[in-house]
Amino acid sequence: MKIEIEKSGGFAGIINKAKIDTEKLSVSEGEHLKKLLRKCDIQSIHNKNKQIPRGSADYAVYRISIINGKNVVHAEFNEFAINESLRTLINLVASNSGKR
Repeated sequence: MKIEIEKSGGFAGIINKAKIDTEKLSVSEGEHLKKLLRKCDIQSIHNKNKQIPRGSADYAVYRISIINGKNVVHAEFNEFAINESLRTLINLVASNSGKR
């Protein structure tokens, strides 16, 4: 399974991309990532994208793609919709992107 994350927006409008392939991780790392992904409930967050607070101009937008064989899931949401599990997932993918 591959997870790709793109973050755009913010004050500078910079686009950051990160990706990770669970096939290139150890078994325990891959299982940890899959468990975290299930806990995030990406589709629910995508469907309940939170309203942007009034006066918020420089917020980030995230696009996540989860590729598992022929099954691909895409989700897009703003920074106000992120729960703790999803933030952990984003940080984990970003910190390990390109290392493997």
